[in-house]
Order: sequence, then structure tokens, then C-alpha cells
Amino acid sequence: MTDDERRKLEHRYRHLSVDEIQDSLRRGQFSDEGRDFLRHFLEKRRADERVAADEAEQACFEKRYEQTERHHQESKRAARIAAVISNRHRSVVDRSTVSVAVATDSCPASPPPAIATPSPTGAPTERQ
Repeated sequence: MTDDERRKLEHRYRHLSVDEIQDSLRRGQFSDEGRDFLRHFLEKRRADERVAADEAEQACFEKRYEQTERHHQESKRAARIAAVISNRHRSVVDRSTVSVAVATDSCPASPPPAIATPSPTGAPTERQ
């Protein structure tokens, strides 16, 4: 089979689907070289389709992975923000507890209120 005949076969079958090329091969209207060429062409087409399918699957996987990674990063960021807020709240509570403790420790204890009792040297009380 000459290069010109191969180009003609390739040009004729280039736009056909895999099933249409297989039907042409089953009909058996080719020489042995033509049949071999079409089988090779068919295998090449199938390989190209597998590569295209793999590329589409890989692109879909990458898209899902990027989205998962983005959500993971967002959740880590939210967790960090929550930790900062929690730590600030805890430090405010700790500071107020410390200030209350310091205030009670640094002030002298006030004496208990005096009980009103009559003094022995005090003014005489009238009793009748």
C-alpha cells in the first residue's frame, strides 16, 4: 500500500466513529494492507479516545481536589479565628478574675460593723 493510498484511507475514515470503522472492516472490502492500516488506525483512535477520557477524568478530579483543598483552607481559617476569639474571651475573663482577686487581696479587711453596746462609762440611762 502506498503512502498516497494510506492518506486517502485516513482521510476517508478520519471523521467516522469507531463503530463505523469496525463495520467497514467487517464488510471486508479492503486488501490485507488496507485492513491492517485500518486496524492500526482504529487502535490509534481508541487510544486517543481513552486519553481524552482520562484527561477529562483527570480535569474533573483536579477540580474536585481544588474545591476540597479550598474548603479545607477555609475551615482551617475559621478554626484559627474561633481560637483567637476564644483566647481573647478567656484572657478577658482571666483579667477580670485577677482584678477582682487583686482588689480583694490589696484592700485591708474592713472591721466588722460595731455592735451597739452601752459603754460602762457612757452617759447614764434613765430607767424607771
